[in-house]
Amino acid sequence: MNKSTCLAAALLVGVISFPVCNNAYGNHVNMPTPCQAGGGTLSVAKRTLTTADFRYVGQPVLQSSKSRLGSTPDEVQANFADIIEANFQYGSTEHLLNGLSERELNDLADLYAIRTQGNTQPLLKIFAKRLSDQSLIRVAKVFGTKQVSAAVNEYASPDIQSSFNTKVAAIDPVQPLSGLATPMAAPTLDMTLQEIYLEFRTAPVGSVGPTAAIAETTMYSAIWLTAAWKTGTAIGNQLHDLIVTYDPSLDDAIGGTVAGMVDQANQSWDQFTQGEYQNSFDALFGYPVTNSENPAGDFGEFSDMDFYLNACSP
Repeated sequence: MNKSTCLAAALLVGVISFPVCNNAYGNHVNMPTPCQAGGGTLSVAKRTLTTADFRYVGQPVLQSSKSRLGSTPDEVQANFADIIEANFQYGSTEHLLNGLSERELNDLADLYAIRTQGNTQPLLKIFAKRLSDQSLIRVAKVFGTKQVSAAVNEYASPDIQSSFNTKVAAIDPVQPLSGLATPMAAPTLDMTLQEIYLEFRTAPVGSVGPTAAIAETTMYSAIWLTAAWKTGTAIGNQLHDLIVTYDPSLDDAIGGTVAGMVDQANQSWDQFTQGEYQNSFDALFGYPVTNSENPAGDFGEFSDMDFYLNACSP
């Protein structure tokens, strides 16, 4: 079975038996077989994944009528800065920052500056209190040496201040980024999916790697954003661009069929069917959420999948 056929079939949730195919990592797997709530079995190809070395224990107050991150582009954008701050405040800040690529850190800095209208001090305060001197130098190269130096000299420990100031004096001054985030492979109008991706990327499950964060972004947006954008195809096309931008090797593995898959989403599904749908998406990405220590996903956004997995357990 070729990639496109396998992926398309995997999304006809609840009406077919899932096929045998290769997942995103090239492993031969049995896609989940639908089962009845309260009985049956679910057999997935387990991969050994080590989740982040922390648990998310804080939750900001978010502006959303339906979901934690937001169910419209306006809500997502309004919540972005608060979520990023909370992720770094309540997670392992050093671990999170070290996991980000230069592209991801640049985009995070730019989008954060856009949503805060240039007031980056709340996030820089968290960084100054929780990062090593070397990591703060990396932050300074994207948030601006003057801005980061001010935060370090006000909030960091004396030892960190001394070491940072010595190191920052040896590099050329850096101005804050332009406030115009680097476009994805195909530019989007509002950058909503980039923001959702970066929110998951700086949370426990998503911090494992880009594939995990993309899987969560895909599952989340398929359910919550299709109503706002009127069509799943538009979201699916942008999800494909997200893959090309942040995890190009994944595009080689699963191709560009996500658009049609998102169109299958239906907010009116019951909890069991919704969980089954989410699990089929997770399967395509190699089960990063299922195999994590938190199968309900970051922010508890995939509790339906957790319910489905429990219902299908022997």
